[in-house]
Amino acid sequence: MNERAYKQRVAWYVMRVTYQRELAAQEQLEDQGIETYVPLKRTRKMVNGRLVWRKEAALHNYIFVHSSIDKIQEIKTRDIPFLRYLMGVDPDGERRPQYVRDEHMGNFIAITSDETEKIKYLDPDFIDLKEGDKVRVLEGPFKGLEGVYMRTSGRHEKRVVVKILGIAAVATPALKSASVEKITDESE
Repeated sequence: MNERAYKQRVAWYVMRVTYQRELAAQEQLEDQGIETYVPLKRTRKMVNGRLVWRKEAALHNYIFVHSSIDKIQEIKTRDIPFLRYLMGVDPDGERRPQYVRDEHMGNFIAITSDETEKIKYLDPDFIDLKEGDKVRVLEGPFKGLEGVYMRTSGRHEKRVVVKILGIAAVATPALKSASVEKITDESE
């Protein structure tokens, strides 16, 4: 892919922000018509002597931006200087902004956006997705989700885990083996 086509390709780019300004960056980007995603979690905080529930970013300092590099660069330069690309090395050895394929981002969003379910954020460095079977969830709120069926944290229950680059790994609530089907090369 030539450089011009690469910069015009729309993808889910992984961006970093400083000082936990992911929600401020999200608001500014969405005001300009750019699709973004910041996984949120509910936490209890003490405010004026009372415990209240608040929503905050589950992955501090990260925001996923669905746009082209050209458009992101224009907005970064003009409006959001604290927005930075997460860089990585592509197969050709070039340092480039990292992105997440649409199907992986869809699975990640499916797990992390359901606040009613008890999902678990895991350290991606300790999740080896080569172990376990790739599965598709057959029923419930995560029907259609694809990931790896595995035990987490030495527990007896198994969950479906979705990993995004080296940034995050999230696990569904515990699922019974009858709720998932193994994905073989033929069904992919």
